[in-house]
Parts: sequence; C-alpha cells; structure tokens
Amino acid sequence: MSTAGPPSATGMRKRWHENMRQNLRNLWIDKLVDVLPLTPDRVADARKIEGDIYESANSRDEYYRLLREKINKLEEEEKWTQQRLSLDLESTSRSQSSIRQPPYDSDLSLDPRTKLHQSADKTEDPSSSGGHKRRRVISSSTGRSPYQERPLNEEQSPSQHTTEDDSHLTLSANTRQDEDETEASSHFTPELSNESGAISYRFSCPGPGVFQCKLTKLVFTMDREGELSYRTVQWDESHLQSAGKRPAGPLFDIKCPEDAVSKLHLPHCEIKPAPLCLSVVHISDDGMSFLEPLEITDTHVVVDVPHLSAFGLVLETIKRFFSPNPEPIRGQVLLFHRPAYMRQRPKLNVFLLPDNVPVPEVKAQQEKAEYIEAPSSCELIEGQTYSLHCSEAFKIQPESARFDLNYGPNYHKTFEIRLTPSTDEATVTVQDQEKRQVWNYHAELPGPDQRRENLQKTKILSGDEEERLRSVRTEFIKRVSIPVLNNLLDALLQDNIINHGEKDWIKEKHNRADKAQELIDMINTPTPPYNAAGRYGIARLFVNTDLHPVR
Repeated sequence: MSTAGPPSATGMRKRWHENMRQNLRNLWIDKLVDVLPLTPDRVADARKIEGDIYESANSRDEYYRLLREKINKLEEEEKWTQQRLSLDLESTSRSQSSIRQPPYDSDLSLDPRTKLHQSADKTEDPSSSGGHKRRRVISSSTGRSPYQERPLNEEQSPSQHTTEDDSHLTLSANTRQDEDETEASSHFTPELSNESGAISYRFSCPGPGVFQCKLTKLVFTMDREGELSYRTVQWDESHLQSAGKRPAGPLFDIKCPEDAVSKLHLPHCEIKPAPLCLSVVHISDDGMSFLEPLEITDTHVVVDVPHLSAFGLVLETIKRFFSPNPEPIRGQVLLFHRPAYMRQRPKLNVFLLPDNVPVPEVKAQQEKAEYIEAPSSCELIEGQTYSLHCSEAFKIQPESARFDLNYGPNYHKTFEIRLTPSTDEATVTVQDQEKRQVWNYHAELPGPDQRRENLQKTKILSGDEEERLRSVRTEFIKRVSIPVLNNLLDALLQDNIINHGEKDWIKEKHNRADKAQELIDMINTPTPPYNAAGRYGIARLFVNTDLHPVR
C-alpha cells in the first residue's frame, strides 16, 4: 500500500513539472520512507524532502540526481548506525563474558536472545509508520540455500547449538540455519507437454511440504496432496507501465484444483536483491493486484497465495534511475547448434538471458537445433552492450548487442556464429563493452556421424505421396497466392510439420514465387521422419489446395 499522498508545494511551477506524473513522485516518496529512520513522522518527512527537491530542481534529470544523492546519504547513515550498534553489542557481550555472568541479564525472566528478538521486533514495528510495512530480506549468512535439496519425506536433523559463552553472538546465523532446515525443499522434475511450441508443466505433490521445480525454479509450499499444472503466459506490459512496474521474471499461470498451495516462491535474478524494488503481481479475473512479499531470499521472492491464477515477479521502473552504476544480475548463456541445412552453413545460436528464464521455454523454439549443455551462469548488466568472440567462426552477427530483460513469449538469439562444415569444436567468449571476459566455454560440436545419428534424416514423402507432390510443384509455384500460402504455413505449423523458425524463414522471402518454391522444396527435403499417415496428409494438403490464380 502506498504511503505517499500529494506532496506539499508552494505553487511554483516550472516547465519540466508539466511532464512529471504524480504516481512517479509517489514512488520516490515511498523510497524515502523506506530509508528514513523509523519514526512516527517519517512519512511527512519524506513528503517534505521530495517536495523541496521538486521545487528546487531545474530539470527532471536534476530532480532524479538530487533524490538519488539524498537516498544514498540516508542509506549510508543507516549503515553506519547499524555498524555502530553491532560494535556496541559485541563490546557488551565481551564484557559480560570476561566476568562470567550467567546467561541471563538483569531481567531474570528473559534470555538475552529473546530480548534481542523483541528489540528487533520493536524496531520494525509497522504500526509506527502509519501502516507502511518494511520487507524482510533474508541473507545467506550460512552460505546455504533455503531451497537445499533433500529426499522426499526425509526427517529434519536437529540444529546444532553453540556454547553458552558466544551464543548471543551467533544467534543470527543459527536462527537462519534453523529456518533453512525448515524450508528445505524436495526437488522434482515435472512432466512436460509441448503444444505448438507452448510448454506446460505438471506434477503430483504427494502431500504437504515444500517442492521445487528443477526446470523453472518455482517453489511451492503445499498444505496437502495436490495436482500442479503451470505454464508461462505473455505479459501485458502496458498495464504494468501504468503502475510504474516492469517484468522481472516470467508470468506463470498456475492451477491446482485442490487449492493446496499456500505459498509461492518465485525465482529472481538479482545478485543483491533490493526489497524496495521487487514485488509480485497477481492477475486474475478480478483484475491486477500487487502482493507484498513475505520475504526475499537470495534467490526467491515469497508470497502468500490468495487463489491461483497468474503470478509474476515485477520490478519498479524507477530502479534504472536509482543508481548511476547499475548492479549486475545473474544471467545465463545458452548455446544451440544448428547443422547445415539446405544451402546454409552450420550455426551456433547464442542466447544471453536472465537466469530465471526456464531453459525448456527456449529449447521449444529451437526445434531443429541441438541444445549444448554447458555451464551457463554469468553476470550481466541490463542496458550494457556485449560482443562475442570465436576464433573458429566464419562470421559472427551482430558485432555487438545490448542486453535487456526478455521474458518472452519469443526468445530471439542474441548472436549467430556461422561455422564451416568441418568445424567440430569452438571456443565461445562473451565480453562486455570494456572488453572484459564475462563468459567462456569450449564447445565440442556433433560430428557428421553423430549428427546423422541424432537427426536420422530421411525424406518425408515416398512413393505415391512424393509423386503427388511433384506433380503439382510447377503449378503450385506459378499460381499460389499469398493468402493461400499463409494459410498453408499456418496449417503445417499447427500439425508440427514445420516449426516457427522455418515459417519465419519462408515469410521473410520478398518474392511470392520464392516463398512457394522454398516451402514445397522444404517439405520434400530430408528431415526427421513422419509416419505414413503424416506423409499422406502433407501430400493431400498440397494437392487439394485451392491455388487461386495470381492476379
């Protein structure tokens, strides 16, 4: 819930004020509220700070700069205060240890660890902010993931306790470890179905627990047994933009007839997750709403599930103005090898993507290419330009490319490496705009024998079916119209006879006759085999097509 209302102003209007939307100002006020000390007046203080900067700035850029400087200063002050408090606590604990005091302070009814918890609770009491709730960020103080894999139904091991003398110093780490043990998840590989390039995932949860999908990294907290089904759907970014948000992960449409899901953990790709910037959008028949995270771990954002529909991770658009030096995110580099096809050279398609894009979504759009399993992790900066280097390449296109957060539905290759037919290995290096190495991998490419074994190329048509197709080839190229050609492409795509890449390749041809020739020759070119019914159906589709003479 936004704490910001219309800021006070003296009435002074400047030209740049005319293009400044109030909801954007409110976002800045919310950020100020979150970094100001927890006092009852901090909302009013935030409005005053923003209002003073709004009136004194002579341009939008100066307004952003002054706000960034003020927020950075407040964060530094908060950081210094926390460090000072930590040193004071350490000094006090050492003094207590030196005189061997018992593990209870002057208030004999409370353990010091309990008092520390109470003190932290009072510090973060949301009631003092007029209902403004701070998000809790869980750090990896133990170096362990909260989603550590364990076998199904494995018993939790008891947590190890420290000695009495230093227990109050290691409380945070032990508390996090206990929470990690509680949240340990069972990993599963879901069943996949592919309908015209759209991937669906399905898994039957055997009972209550925490379950993590190995393919999408989604984590489900289940109250009971249930059948999960989920898929990615397309974002409507226009609605997000009006709310000052943008996608920070795929949009998942999730179903569970038993309503057994109580919490959802959505993967993020932030290396330093900012609790002020990440949230979750819930899209249902009732409209779009934003859910406040219960917690943000190093890898996931956790929310309660009101009812299942579409959930997605979003980022405040304003984040790009927040720091002059954008932080890197966790990225991934994916390689796909496409063998020589007709008159085309073999290729390596290279994708630069955020780490939380599921690999099966990309593989589904690379049907005629072989995915090369490789260590894919790297760090990428949004908006920065990257280049690709490969000494074995015949040609690399483009020379450089900008990295943006792409969450579908179409995943286009970032770079294309054209190779010579005899190339059997290649070293691929990604560099940033400062020529620093970001990612490197030496790939072994399938040789001719392995390619034949993998693809098992044979003709789609044979015998009578092939003769049927050959008999209409000349007339088809000469007479078929563009509308009929487009309908034919759609029908072949729907029946999984061609893929999206082959359809786009044909449609990019400028000449109608070239499109027709490319299509009919593609169908009679060696490709993965189809059964007899499929071959007959393809031939009948061409033979029975109403060509409509070209006018």
